[in-house]
Amino acid sequence: MLVPPIGVFFIEATLSDLALALPDPKTRAPLEPLWETANNLSIPIALTVLIVCATMWHIGRKRRRAESQTGQRTRRQRTALPYITVGVVVAAVVRAVSALPVRNPSAHLAPGEAWFWVAVFAVLLVVQSTALSLQQGVETAYAESDRLSS
Repeated sequence: MLVPPIGVFFIEATLSDLALALPDPKTRAPLEPLWETANNLSIPIALTVLIVCATMWHIGRKRRRAESQTGQRTRRQRTALPYITVGVVVAAVVRAVSALPVRNPSAHLAPGEAWFWVAVFAVLLVVQSTALSLQQGVETAYAESDRLSS
C-alpha cells in the first residue's frame, strides 16, 4: 500500500530534474511550465495514489481472509502482472536508450513523454497494489494445513 505512492513520488522527482536539465538558454531558469507543474503536482499525485491504494487495501481485507482459494484464471493473472510491470520497465529503458544517445549528454526526453511515463507507472503501480489488495485467501493460505497437522 505504501510502495506505489513512494515509487510514483520518486518517478515524479525526475520531472523536476528534467526541467533543470532543459533550462532557458538566456536566463538559465528551469524549463517552464514543466518546472512549475512538476513541483505543484508531485505531492497531490502521490497522495491520490496513496488514497486509492489504501482504499483498495481496506476493501480487500475480507477477501484476503476468505477461506476459499482462487481459480486458475486468477492465479494466471496474478502471475502475469509482475511480468507486465517488468515489460513496461524494459520498454521505458529501451525507449530512453534509443531516444537518448549515450554520446550526447544534452539529449533528453520531451516533457510530454516524461509525463506519459509518469502516468503509465502510476497506473501500473495502482493496478498492482489493487490486485494484491484484492487477492482472495492469502491471509489464510495455511489454515487447512494447520488444521491437518493438529
